[in-house]
Amino acid sequence: MLSLPHLTMVESSKLPWHNLSLKKALATVPDELRKAQLTIFVMVFMLNFLKFAAILPFATLNTHLVVSYSIGVVVTVIVLKLLLSRPQYLEILIHIALVLQLQGLWQSAFFGGNGLHIHTLLNIFMPIMWSFYGLGRRWGMIYSILYTLLVPVYLLHAHHAEIALHLLPLFMNFYSAVALIVIDFGIIITAHYYYQRALTRVMHHQKKLNNQLINLAKAKSDFLSAMSHELRTPLGVVVGTASLLQRDAHILDQRQHLDNLKFSSQHLMLLINDILDFNKIEQNKIELESIPFSLPALVKQVCLSFKDEVSAKGLYLDVWIADELSAIDVVGDSARFTQILYNLIGNAAKFTVHGGITVECHVLKKRVHDATVRLVVEDTGIGISPDRQEAIFQPFSQESAGTNRQFGGSGLGLAIVKNLIELHHGKIYLESSPGEGTRFHVDITFPITKAHAQETDLIDISQQFTPFNLKVLLVEDNAMNRYFIQQTLANWGVEVGLAENGKQALLLLERSPWDVVLMDLQMPEMDGFETVRQMRGSPNPAITRLPVIALTASASAETLSKIEESRMDGHVKKPFLPDTLYRVLKQYAR
Repeated sequence: MLSLPHLTMVESSKLPWHNLSLKKALATVPDELRKAQLTIFVMVFMLNFLKFAAILPFATLNTHLVVSYSIGVVVTVIVLKLLLSRPQYLEILIHIALVLQLQGLWQSAFFGGNGLHIHTLLNIFMPIMWSFYGLGRRWGMIYSILYTLLVPVYLLHAHHAEIALHLLPLFMNFYSAVALIVIDFGIIITAHYYYQRALTRVMHHQKKLNNQLINLAKAKSDFLSAMSHELRTPLGVVVGTASLLQRDAHILDQRQHLDNLKFSSQHLMLLINDILDFNKIEQNKIELESIPFSLPALVKQVCLSFKDEVSAKGLYLDVWIADELSAIDVVGDSARFTQILYNLIGNAAKFTVHGGITVECHVLKKRVHDATVRLVVEDTGIGISPDRQEAIFQPFSQESAGTNRQFGGSGLGLAIVKNLIELHHGKIYLESSPGEGTRFHVDITFPITKAHAQETDLIDISQQFTPFNLKVLLVEDNAMNRYFIQQTLANWGVEVGLAENGKQALLLLERSPWDVVLMDLQMPEMDGFETVRQMRGSPNPAITRLPVIALTASASAETLSKIEESRMDGHVKKPFLPDTLYRVLKQYAR
């Protein structure tokens, strides 16, 4: 059902009925386009007086024309008064004017004996223009049909009745007709001018606002990037120190305190990572890698990382993986797929009090070059009510306020999961009922490769660190970070050299051989990027080919791109757990 456009009432006090000032009327209108509309229609009705002046002298012999144009003068005066005193009723006045004009045209063509001429066609074109400019597309189309219909109907009537068509109105002399047509064209030009001027102003204002939004988004991104470094660096020290103290703690109370400290610091680290990842998603700065990896090994390793948390709550964690997946490798971003799986299992563990979690990996369809994989994470937790199942994928949203108070969380996990799945061109489905648990389905199509990556034995690294032989140069300006990493590496039997900046690192590299360099990126005197640039340009082949692992608190797309362009061999995001660093360095062991 069609309805009149919404009328925006002015906030200022109403203008007096006797107001004749267009400037005062415009002062009550909120935006540029409405100001243009009001200006155009006031000027149109003002120019109508010139048209009446050109027509009436030649209409004195036609009583019908005298009455019609007299009524037109009265209506014009009334509409002008309303436009200037009650501009908030602009749309209603446009409707009234268009209906009266439509009635007048049909009556003049069929009953006034005037037929069709240039003035009639202009009076068809102008209302069509007013309807679009003043009322929008929907009403514009309706009035266009009603006005345009006059032409074919009259032509059919004229053809059968052998009525002649005329170039100029029959009741006017040549010069008056030309004056009338010129006034009509003047109205059209004036309308286009004012509306185009208003549109240009609005577009300029919109461009200015867009630039401000872009600058604000950049400032936000830069702020989060800087804060990530400031937060991750001390947090990394907390996590690392807790890990070191846990190794030496023998008193039960001390171990419990340290467990609480480590758990809280890791939880804070995950929260910071979620906030930064969500910021990158908002900025469209996440790019997926394409690296072959074993899906069964990845799923098992992620599930293994939840072993302690699930066991502490008395829950089971069952894993089932289709045999077909053991025979193929998929090509994709293993880190982002790990993040999807980690968030889903983490949510299941958080919201499940009794029972447990089941993780399944199926092959829905296998083709020559790709395979569609379905990941299922099912729990026996609190469930999600049907009316909240879409909302939980929105940022900062959970099943209910009570859920947030009882279980905590930022409400970003599933929003990140959904966006990462969409980046993979996949889909996520949800089945849940309150009190009956939740079942997530994730369908993603991966390219497959013939080269089968050897699946390594899974080790619970958090409990077992096997010493290995390696000589590492640690380049880090933060003293606490140097201490924590040095102590951690020493526990693994790794020989460690220390440098506080890039200049010191280059000197140490020339003096003795090394197996790996751990390179902080933000340092005084010479940062990590410049240091690696000079290493890769060194005449010493041992330094040129030396593996460099970046240590960075910023995981932004720009930073990762610069790491790749600098020909570094990998990166570890700070703060990191000893497990992560162990896996990276173990591959370089002699």
